[in-house]
Amino acid sequence: MSSSIPRHWLFRVGPDASNLYNCSKHNVWGVNTSNSNAKKFVREAKQGDLMWFVKGGSSKGLIIAFAMYTSSVTRVVGENLNDNELGWHYQCPWVKSQGWDIEIKYEEFKYIEQMQLLSQIQQSANPRVYNEKCKVNLPEIYAQFREERSRENEDVTNELQRIREACTVLMSSLDALDKMLKR
Repeated sequence: MSSSIPRHWLFRVGPDASNLYNCSKHNVWGVNTSNSNAKKFVREAKQGDLMWFVKGGSSKGLIIAFAMYTSSVTRVVGENLNDNELGWHYQCPWVKSQGWDIEIKYEEFKYIEQMQLLSQIQQSANPRVYNEKCKVNLPEIYAQFREERSRENEDVTNELQRIREACTVLMSSLDALDKMLKR
């Protein structure tokens, strides 16, 4: 991840978000660079930036997931999964004729739809850089997730240490028993 502060990008994913639900297992999203905002994302996004996925339609900009950006690649027939393999069945009218020409790769994908975060973003500019028009403080939400993940990692580390200590005691006891049996 980049050492600088990550930028937050919002991606509209259609009214039912089916394309996102279908392709998230591949850690891939797509954009069409005939769109100037998509060109800007491909040009300016840095590894470690955050991608927030927002339902379109009448959802009031419901934020349903986020992920950490890793890279973008040009889609090439035969080298990348095709739209059908990715589960990209819904296409907005302007994409139908041109398709998604850039594959955006990400990691640490997390569904958060249950949090009911409403961005109130209704315009179609996609993707867009996070700003004050978004009614959810995305940097703060992400910081909370990082803190939670850090606590979980610490808990796992502590539990693994307890297991190591128990194994050490068990091995010492087995060594002592082995010595007693050899007498």
